[in-house]
Amino acid sequence: MYDHLVFIQQQLKQRKIEPALQQFYRIELPVGKSQHQFYAYNELLFLTNAGQLPPGTLIQSDSRARRIPFDIQSQEGIEDYTGTISIEFPQPLEVSTTLEFIQIISK
Repeated sequence: MYDHLVFIQQQLKQRKIEPALQQFYRIELPVGKSQHQFYAYNELLFLTNAGQLPPGTLIQSDSRARRIPFDIQSQEGIEDYTGTISIEFPQPLEVSTTLEFIQIISK
């Protein structure tokens, strides 16, 4: 089984980032939402529930861009985002959706 926390700790060690705070971060999105923008400056947000997002969802940030594949099983690992983060859904949400992240704020 893939362990998100082990992966995140490895990434932080490789990047020589010392966390001051590590916590869960959730964003609740209502039915009908087709896009959402928020900010994560001076922190890393690791998306942990990509499999719950509609296929074709586009996530863009200052550090990377990722489209959720139609075969979500092909997505390996978890991605981190920082800066201005924009999420565009392929169509307005038909059910309320929660984005779940592990938030890392560095020293």
